[in-house]
Amino acid sequence: MNCCGKKLESLRKKGELAELKNHPVQVQNPVYYQYTGNSGLMIKGKHTGIEYNFNKKGIIAGIDFRDATHITETNTLNKL
Repeated sequence: MNCCGKKLESLRKKGELAELKNHPVQVQNPVYYQYTGNSGLMIKGKHTGIEYNFNKKGIIAGIDFRDATHITETNTLNKL
């Protein structure tokens, strides 16, 4: 496992990765964002239909590159 894979696995174990729900396809070439809002947030990808669920501040999600351009319209998500 490469260094990025180890970091992602560590975040997953700590519960710091966002849940992905109702995804008919796998995330391709993920672009990582961290949620900075104070309440929960769910965004549905316009291209993939993946639901990105940020349930607390600090959660990180690998957003499918096809959805990433629309995700950037949300001011409570910072690209990592």
